[in-house]
Amino acid sequence: MPPLRTSLVELPITRTRKQLPRYIATSPILASPAAGVRRIEELSKSPFDSLGLLVDGQTGTATTAFLVAPDTIMTAGHCLFRPELANTARSFYFALQYSRQQGGLWSRVRTAASLWGWTELRDHHYDLAIARLDKAYDTPILPLPLLGFQPKPDCSVVGYVSGGAQLWQAQCHDLHWNSRGARVSASMSEGCSGGPWLQRRGRGWVSVGLTSQGSDDFLVSPAWGRGVQELLSWAHS
Repeated sequence: MPPLRTSLVELPITRTRKQLPRYIATSPILASPAAGVRRIEELSKSPFDSLGLLVDGQTGTATTAFLVAPDTIMTAGHCLFRPELANTARSFYFALQYSRQQGGLWSRVRTAASLWGWTELRDHHYDLAIARLDKAYDTPILPLPLLGFQPKPDCSVVGYVSGGAQLWQAQCHDLHWNSRGARVSASMSEGCSGGPWLQRRGRGWVSVGLTSQGSDDFLVSPAWGRGVQELLSWAHS
């Protein structure tokens, strides 16, 4: 019997390089202040203080990740695992609260895992990954698995658009969920891969999805249930 699509696959990570990435490769910012999209200036405020750039140490390519525990980040699976580099050990760095002006709080990824449905089948419904860092911080966001919980029809999508050095937020609507993932109307570019979909719950924030793919007027999240639970269990083991 083949493994379940939510079975975990650990990714080969190397941390032999001690220095930080020499550069961050960026693309032009595709978002604009129109249509509910704004640039975040105060990165030390909740929930933005939990987000940062996830940087590939070999290429400098940057995506978005967010803290889900003091020493653990969550992102899209394709941000960490590329099919063409399936068995190649790679190094990654996380820069919490990163901005071009102030830099960020840097740490290194020491181990990471994704879901079998993504690593083996390239199924975007399982495009999730989680990673442990070599430092701990105190501003995690709770990822809330959608098991018996129905999110509101709107959310706030946050991310470093196209791996740029500036954090953006889009107020989104028409949030549609099913067991295989979600879609939301948004004016944010798909370049914010790994960025969380946030909703208020009580006095805090929870993530009810993250950006995996999309276009200039909608974004798509992977399934947000059992796979999230399995990744969190791996991180806490």
